[in-house]
Amino acid sequence: MFAAFGGNVNKNVFLSIFILSALIAAGSVIYVFLNYNRASNPESSQRPKLVIYSYSSFVDSFGPGPEIVERFKKICLCDIEVVDVGSGGLLLERLRLSPDRQVDVILGLDQLNLKTALKTHKWKNIRLSPKDFVPELKPSVYSMFIPFDWSPMTFLSRKPIAAETDMRTFLSRQENKSIALQAADLSSPGLQFMYWMWSLAQNQKEPLSQIAGLLKPKIHSMSPEWSGSYSFFQSKAADTVFTYLTSLVYHREKKENFNYGVFTDGHTAQIEYVGIPEQCMSCGIGEAFVEFITSPEIQKIIMAKNYMLPSIAGVTAGTEFEKLPKLKILPLENMDAFSDDQKNIMTEWKAATGE
Repeated sequence: MFAAFGGNVNKNVFLSIFILSALIAAGSVIYVFLNYNRASNPESSQRPKLVIYSYSSFVDSFGPGPEIVERFKKICLCDIEVVDVGSGGLLLERLRLSPDRQVDVILGLDQLNLKTALKTHKWKNIRLSPKDFVPELKPSVYSMFIPFDWSPMTFLSRKPIAAETDMRTFLSRQENKSIALQAADLSSPGLQFMYWMWSLAQNQKEPLSQIAGLLKPKIHSMSPEWSGSYSFFQSKAADTVFTYLTSLVYHREKKENFNYGVFTDGHTAQIEYVGIPEQCMSCGIGEAFVEFITSPEIQKIIMAKNYMLPSIAGVTAGTEFEKLPKLKILPLENMDAFSDDQKNIMTEWKAATGE
């Protein structure tokens, strides 16, 4: 699964530094390899720079990004530029528009756009120390894309939701214009929702338009970002919102209780990945950053501030995240077919929902 540490040293590499970063997490010490490139001027004493592209809620002041960046600066001895691309669904487009720019880390891809990422860009293999990924993610760890968090997805509602229901029954019981959703062509959660409905239609051997027809009158809004749809829910403009199961933890911390859907026909789940594009300039530091964010200590920060489940096993122990219900997750075998036909599926989806 993972390439081993080591290999030939590129002639443009000025210094290869082994950093022992004393990041104490459950009594362990994380070893991080950093390779500093000095291609243009080997004698330069200028600090290297790491450029990270990510999405708004990760890099905003309330997200995990600022704390993670400050901690990493202390061990990488580098400058860090974080570029906020807006929604995670725009990461690949922003990378496409930056062919000549330094981009070292793309943080926030999800499993539904990895195939597109491979088709449209070249990526580095990422060398990591051995990791104990959670069982749900072990089949979804790749040499070029490393998962750093994940969550099953469902509906949260201030209205009652029947326990152990199926999607069609749930939709038939919703009031018109009551569900806040995200746009599939602009946001990662919106794409996840389209994939969920498409998968359920595939399982029933029916056209996507059939389940979309049940959904259409129930739609309150389709926002370009998750935060927009969630603001409709929090302001009570919409009774129900498509969101992460881990949103329950946020509300429980605030002593707020909402109903959530448990669907017998299965749930979609978003897996968020980090990758290093071929055009990177501080590639070794980027690799060290991936090592850093998959350490247990940093995984706890991501869990607590991004409100997502960690990719590394054992991190949720003793937290509210450990108490979340276990949902049935849809199998992954439909994902390739979805990715291959995504353009046509999107066209059908927009026509059926009026998006």
